[in-house]
Amino acid sequence: GIAIAMKDLFMSALGWMVIVFGGSFHVGDRVKVYKGNHEYVGDIVDISFLRMTILEDVTLTTYTHNRRAGRIIFIPNNYIFTELLANYTHGKIKTVWDGVDITVTFDSNYKKAQHLIREIVKKYSKGYTEISRKQLNMLRSQYSLKNINVEPRVYTFMEEYGVKITCWYMTNSYATLTLRSNIFANILDAINAEEDIKIAYPTQAINLKKDVQLPHAGETGEPGLS
Repeated sequence: GIAIAMKDLFMSALGWMVIVFGGSFHVGDRVKVYKGNHEYVGDIVDISFLRMTILEDVTLTTYTHNRRAGRIIFIPNNYIFTELLANYTHGKIKTVWDGVDITVTFDSNYKKAQHLIREIVKKYSKGYTEISRKQLNMLRSQYSLKNINVEPRVYTFMEEYGVKITCWYMTNSYATLTLRSNIFANILDAINAEEDIKIAYPTQAINLKKDVQLPHAGETGEPGLS
């Protein structure tokens, strides 16, 4: 037991050296930590000799997985050797890709829907697109970046219940939910105003036939029904 504890202590101290001198994480960075089936997203508020302290924020991970936020998460420094830690703001980058998905019915004018969604996303993410382009250009001297196209991207796929239109855009690393919510609201308003575009959702059709006659005795080899 003591040997294992000393090993963890040594690895945490080594992890602190990697963090401090490697420059992968800094106080104020927005990070995502994976531990088994759990995910935590928040901001680093302290880096000590043995652990990093993270303040959990309200994010998409909070909405889809945890349903709670505001907790103080303590991450042993040795996690950088065994677990996955994602830094949303490394190298002074303050933006990340985010996306919205809208599924329209097969008989909808999906090309018009594509255009509406693209224009709305371009309008509300324009500022972050420009910021991202400048940030990535600055990182070219440090990393091999071949593609720095940060314009919104729209893709279309055929799904079981309709045509899925997915649009990706650059957004603030610290406030992805705010822009996503705003974009969704505007897309819904725009689609509801169009008569030839309908939101798709799972449906089931049931056909009922009247005057169904039951088979008479002898027709199926079984006694008649009375």
